Amino acid sequence: AAAAHNVSILLGGVIPVNYQDERKVLSPERVQDVAYLLAALVDRLRQADYGMSAVAIEMSNEPNGHWSTYIAPAVWAKLACATRDALDAKGLQHVLISGPGTSMGSDKPYLAALAAANGSRCIGILSTHSWESTTSKAGPHELAGMLRKYDAVRRQFDPQHEKIWIATETG
Repeated sequence: AAAAHNVSILLGGVIPVNYQDERKVLSPERVQDVAYLLAALVDRLRQADYGMSAVAIEMSNEPNGHWSTYIAPAVWAKLACATRDALDAKGLQHVLISGPGTSMGSDKPYLAALAAANGSRCIGILSTHSWESTTSKAGPHELAGMLRKYDAVRRQFDPQHEKIWIATETG
């Protein structure tokens, strides 16, 4: 039903609190558990009789902050690849992983960690939050400048611009 109406679903992942320490940090030992959980969520949506399925999943929102679940860049890269493997094992190769889901100014360590882990295969969508465009009343010119800076970071991870790039939050 969703596909018939040209609707694409990007699921947002949530890290269970019992997988976090008291500072809301994802324990590296729980990466595989989270990956299995995320793949199970996507698979459940596929199996349910809702007439829809996810085209992508964002593993967590703003992994760079403790307001949700903090995930260190290297742990996030490991989670991205573990989630990719878990999705693939369930026959969900078509489901893309979106991330890192941080502000344009905070993406660099996450993309660098993913590149260092040879994880380009793990992420299909580069997601960013462009809240920087609201720091002044400069309007589109300020956002255009931020996009140029972000593109330089993106090129280091995705030199051929093969990945989809979306703003999952904007101001």
